[in-house]
Amino acid sequence: MLIEYSEKLLKLAPEFSKVFYGTGGSDSVETALKVARLFYYEQQKYKKVKIGHFAMSYHGVSLGAMNVMGEEPNREGCVLDIENYFTLPLPDDNDGDNVFRELDKLNSEEISAIIIEPIIGSGGIIEFPKEFLTLLREYTKNNDILLIFDEVVTGFGRTGSMFAYQGLEIVPDILVLAKNITAGYAPLGATLFSDRIVSIFENKKLLHGYTNAGSVVGVAAANKVLDIFESENILENVNKQSALFLEKLNELQKKYSSLIHSIKGRGLMLGIQLVEQDGQELEFFYKLLEKKNMLSRSAYNNTIVLMPPLVSEENFILEIINRLDECFYEYSKKYN
Repeated sequence: MLIEYSEKLLKLAPEFSKVFYGTGGSDSVETALKVARLFYYEQQKYKKVKIGHFAMSYHGVSLGAMNVMGEEPNREGCVLDIENYFTLPLPDDNDGDNVFRELDKLNSEEISAIIIEPIIGSGGIIEFPKEFLTLLREYTKNNDILLIFDEVVTGFGRTGSMFAYQGLEIVPDILVLAKNITAGYAPLGATLFSDRIVSIFENKKLLHGYTNAGSVVGVAAANKVLDIFESENILENVNKQSALFLEKLNELQKKYSSLIHSIKGRGLMLGIQLVEQDGQELEFFYKLLEKKNMLSRSAYNNTIVLMPPLVSEENFILEIINRLDECFYEYSKKYN
């Protein structure tokens, strides 16, 4: 079953040739970080150990993954080997010149990898410009640095393409997947590697693995998920409902323009950024959502995260909009 599923997965992501299974997002991120370092170690490039990540990013809560967490308050007291990890700023324009100025201050011969979420989730639905990601990919290639895409959240249809890198037409060296891989029904994570990386370990032993990694239950659930993607045209539905959702959210923004700063994201990974008020506005809005039997995870950047099921239908999306409208009406009584 594992071999069968691996063949299906790699067929969907043909730029990669091998997959290593874990139990979830955090350990799959650690697999990516570990292999990135070993990739250069095996080439006797012993200085290439530093790994970069972005401000506001989230890559897991295990000790190793927290080394690349950009949510600074959440990593305090938990960071190991801190001198070998560095935080890059978010790009301040489409080209991200400020990011590359920071990179130019560093010695590229000491950097093994840069890890990035194509859309930052818990940091507040922050979408990296395609122009910047293209330049980042070019920079990493020119400086012999591996590019890791953490698609634990964006993977498996969330942004409207099977994987976000495909919609962006930017191929990383390593791809990390979890969450939607089993639709949440069983623990599973996956780290995919390009031929470039695999070739280094062809005749070498890689000491890595977990007792329950790639469990039969997880793989069985993941296999069924792919069947449903195909039989129910999930990607087509995501794009259809996303267009409707964005249209209605933009109408809400016009209606409550003094309260809504912006609508962000793509596919069914969207966010409403509130205009700053007294610092309590996000918490107050969450309470209004709860009264309407709606839940939204907390996020930075004053953002309400909206990630409905990929199988959502039109009536469901419209019901969300109606309830949001009712919440903003109540919200406006306090903050308008």
